[in-house]
Amino acid sequence: MTRTGTKLKTGLYGVPILMVFVMAVIIYIAFHLTVNIYVARLAKQNIEARFERLDSYYHERAYEGYYDPSSDFIITVHHVILDDAGRLLSPDAAWDVSEELRLAKELSARVADGSLVLKDGQGRTLKLDRNIYYLMQRTYHGKYDRSFIVKGGTSRTYPVLAYTDITPIAAFLRVLDRVFFLLVMGLSLAAAFFLLWTGRGLNHSFQLLKEYIMKSGERQALSRMTTLPYMEFNEIADTIFQMSRQLEEVEAAQVKFFQNASHELRTPLTAIRGYAEGIASGVMQDVVPSANIIMVHSDKMSALVDELLYASKMDACMESVGDALFDLRETLRRCLLSVTGGAKEKNLRLDLHMHAEPIPLHGSAEMIERALTNILSNAVRYAQTEIAVSLSVAEGNAIITIADDGGGISEEDLPHIFERFYKGRGGVTGLGLSITQEAVRRHGGTVSASTQGGRTVFTVTLPLKTV
Repeated sequence: MTRTGTKLKTGLYGVPILMVFVMAVIIYIAFHLTVNIYVARLAKQNIEARFERLDSYYHERAYEGYYDPSSDFIITVHHVILDDAGRLLSPDAAWDVSEELRLAKELSARVADGSLVLKDGQGRTLKLDRNIYYLMQRTYHGKYDRSFIVKGGTSRTYPVLAYTDITPIAAFLRVLDRVFFLLVMGLSLAAAFFLLWTGRGLNHSFQLLKEYIMKSGERQALSRMTTLPYMEFNEIADTIFQMSRQLEEVEAAQVKFFQNASHELRTPLTAIRGYAEGIASGVMQDVVPSANIIMVHSDKMSALVDELLYASKMDACMESVGDALFDLRETLRRCLLSVTGGAKEKNLRLDLHMHAEPIPLHGSAEMIERALTNILSNAVRYAQTEIAVSLSVAEGNAIITIADDGGGISEEDLPHIFERFYKGRGGVTGLGLSITQEAVRRHGGTVSASTQGGRTVFTVTLPLKTV
């Protein structure tokens, strides 16, 4: 047997676990990028605030301090003033903060040798020793007054680098990054463990259900399974159990049917053979009665074989419903005509109440005719004095009622009369009513039987379509 598809284990927990870890990595990367973008934006915001102060002095020579008191975030910002050759102008050698002076010299040297290239308004990070800095540059044209660049005078170009040390923030964010990573991985592992535990339980249940189905397919005796951990699986197992029971009942009915069919065939065959031998040996001087008996038994055999063939054709879907339009009244009249002879032989009265107007029905007239004829033939077989037939229309349905005074169907037989191969009291083949039910069902209708005051009543309901 060729095996196709993905293994159940892969679908139950392999793919979900992989997706959990993929989503965890995506969340971590998104968090990492968001934090870095936020730090860069915060540094840029404070550096631009420094440039705004420098701009104010550049245009108006108004010194307002280096920081804006209204700013929500205060990060220490420093600036370096260079000449157009990259030489350091500020802070100068007299600056009393040696670390700032050393860093200013390092930045000016990098600008001078071309290893540090910045464009106005463009920010970037720079790692020096163990520290991380965020830098931006703005170029001013004017005069250097030993502290700031002012507008006017002998116009020269002065690049100004503003920078801030983001090392403490970066260190804190690295710790936060690791904590978040461990948290995400921990949650992912917990989710993966949960999926694995749940998946193993599902897989075990599926394996038990598979073995249960295999036993059913091998026709082994089954006991009702209710021990699976999931209600839906127990419902499936119960359905399989019910199906197995139904198959056993069908098989038993088939065995019984073939036994009955063999008996029914053997009896006319024995009679036919006996009368044929009598005619052949000359024992039967008057051959006409013998021939008539042979014909009767031949007809009985023919009817049995015909129903067997028709039932097998319906099972193989060789008998199509079609979409032909026919008048249900005419079909019912043909059915009544086919049983009129048998009714006359038993002196039965046929009481017919027919709808006054044509009743159009889509489908197979032959199939409906066979279905109704089976019910009428049973009525003729069991009726004592009368058969009542009515055809009416109500709520878009055609309703056919066939009743006989044959004493009704026993409570023991009534639930099973539409089952294939079930042969009740006085039945012939056990196929007629099952064929009737299938034919009516294929036309979208229903058929039911009941016993009402010693009368057997069959009701057939068929949905109508307007012409």
